[in-house]
Amino acid sequence: MADFFSAIAREHMVAVWFTTRQFITANPEAVRRAALALTEGGRWANQHQFESAAIVSRSPRSTSTSSAAKNRTVYGEHMRADDLQPQLDAAYKFAF
Repeated sequence: MADFFSAIAREHMVAVWFTTRQFITANPEAVRRAALALTEGGRWANQHQFESAAIVSRSPRSTSTSSAAKNRTVYGEHMRADDLQPQLDAAYKFAF
């Protein structure tokens, strides 16, 4: 199978959490806590590749018992507009 992610760019954002201004205004503490948990969880997984591989391998979606040997996702610890540009460029190029 083709490595379609690398066809877009060597590094880029694959997933992102988002919400509405209305939800943020009504639930600022919940949004702050969720953002902190996602950031800290990503930071921990980035710094603990072996331990996080054991967690990923227990997922029902995991197809390998050797997740530690796979190329691992690097979780974002901050938001950068440049991380979105490769997808925007590809979407524009292919009139998506």
